[in-house]
Parts: sequence; structure tokens; C-alpha cells
Amino acid sequence: MNVDLVAVDLKLARTFATSRSRTNDSRSYFLKYGSAVGEASPIRFYGETPETLEAAWQRLALAIPDAPDPRQLWPTLDRTLGYQFALKCGIDLLAWDRFAQAEGASVRELLEITQSEPVATAFSIGIGPSDVMQVQVRERPDFAVYKIKVGFDGDIDAVAAVRQVTNVPLYVDANGGWSVEEACQKLPLLEKMGVVLCEQPIFSGVRSDWEKIRSVTQMPVIVDEYLQRPEDVAHWAGWVDGINVKLQKCGGITPAWETIRRARDEGLRVMIGCMIESSVGIAAAAQLAPLADYVDLDSNQYLTNDPYEGIPCTDGLLQMSDRPGLGVREVQKVTA
Repeated sequence: MNVDLVAVDLKLARTFATSRSRTNDSRSYFLKYGSAVGEASPIRFYGETPETLEAAWQRLALAIPDAPDPRQLWPTLDRTLGYQFALKCGIDLLAWDRFAQAEGASVRELLEITQSEPVATAFSIGIGPSDVMQVQVRERPDFAVYKIKVGFDGDIDAVAAVRQVTNVPLYVDANGGWSVEEACQKLPLLEKMGVVLCEQPIFSGVRSDWEKIRSVTQMPVIVDEYLQRPEDVAHWAGWVDGINVKLQKCGGITPAWETIRRARDEGLRVMIGCMIESSVGIAAAAQLAPLADYVDLDSNQYLTNDPYEGIPCTDGLLQMSDRPGLGVREVQKVTA
């Protein structure tokens, strides 16, 4: 089938900073075929850029194999595109949207996920001066959990400042910005402040480093950047308490579902998260949200030019849609 690929620079309402990066905008690619749509957001951490994605798209020559069920398409897609995970994700989402629309069902229903009740999502607070981080919380008082970006000098004081303006549980995400020694020093302090989860405290491939960190805290320690594919799950079992599954980094709904299945087999907890994505990517990940212990699907909340609307978020709760496909609707025309 011949698919249109359209680039859109998604604009953030304010700069979003982590221990690794600062950004005001992010390029997404929308893959369109009839009423179906997918989204691809290249991740530089994995060596993907707009340039590499567009080059891979040209090699594909728009000749995406057709298959009635995305699970039948995935092996060819994975073999053809290799490490172009964002582009695989965009095509996989498009295939699921098209397949489910044809079946008159939501993707969630086709995956036999029966829960339809709303799912609570965290709202992420980027690195900044403590008073600015407090403002971000005050601006969104409807959320029942906030995820605070840490991994910088003064991060303990910043979390303490956030704690002054909210009593709800907090997650922290260092994006690998701590050393092992810093993590061991800071996690007990954060735990006393009511932090209940830590994501990617360090970048290390040494098991004993992760064991040392887990020994100083009762909160779950989650691996994110170092966990990409379903095949990675077995390696991290025993190293961490849980994994963060993101559609853009693993290649879409199909491998994300398999990653979650393997995590459960290994006794791991599951977070489902996102990159900077529009309501298309968020709606796609929300199809799997009922399977997760922790949900962090909020990036569309930061955008000033989201071209789609999808899963509503009311009082910090993602409302599960029964609309066919991904359940998204174009509100700003996206054209090549």
C-alpha cells in the first residue's frame, strides 16, 4: 500500500529539560492511509534522527507490505527496517488503526484488553528552577501523581520544593544522570519525601551497581533507556524491579505487547511511557495502559499545535475510548 509521510514540528508550551537534553520542539512523522494514521518520533538516544528516518523511508520506497493483521506484518517490518524503531512504530500504529477500523473495534478490544475504566497518568515536570517546577505543578492540580525529572545538582531541593505544593505521590526520573554513589545517597532522602518510584537512576551495564542501588531503597527501580526490545527483558530480570515500555523505542504496539507479556512472565512491574508525541502516539500507547502498573502518557498535554485529538485526559485520568482503531481525529490538516 502507498502511504503518505508528513513531517510536523510539534511545539512545546515551555522548554522541557532532562539530565540529558533540553527541547522546545520535536519532529514527528505522520503516516497516513485513508482514515488510518500512525506516528513516528525518532529518538536520538538510539541513533535515530529525522534524516535517518527519511532515508529509511526512501529505501522502503513507500511499498509497505499489506497484511490484514499487524501481527502478520511485524516480522517483515522488523527484518526490513532493522534499527529504525520509530519508523517501525509509525507503520505498526498505522496498520493497527487501519485493521481495527475495518473490524469496527478499538485496538484495545482486538488485543482482548477488557478494562474500559479510566487510567491515571503521571504528569512530568521538567528540570528548572524550583519555583518554576512548583508553578508547573500548580498549573496542573488535577493530576494524582507527578514525575519529577532529576539527575542534576540541586535536584533534592527541587523535589522538596515540589513537595511543598502537593501531597500526591511522586515519581523521579534521573535519565541516567546519577552515579551509583549519588543514587545511593539521594534515593533514601527522596523516599522520605514520599517519592514512590525511581526511573533509570544510572547508566550502567554492571549488575552489582543496580543491586547496590536497590539495596538502599524500598521504592521500585525501573529501567527505561537500556530496555528497548522484547528480547531485552530477560537480561534485566533480577537487575531491576520493572521496565518502562515506550512504543517509539520498541517499534509499536505489536512489540510493546510482547515486551509486557515477557515482563509479566519474569515477575517485573511495567510502566508505559512516551516520548514527545502527539495525541496519535498517546492514544496508541493508551490501548495498552490497562496492562501497566504505572502510566506516564502525558506529552500531548505540553503541545501547542497537536494536529490530532484522541484519548481525553480528565482530572489526570485517560478515558478509554471505544471508537474504532486508535480513536483519534485530525483537528489540524496534516498534508505533505
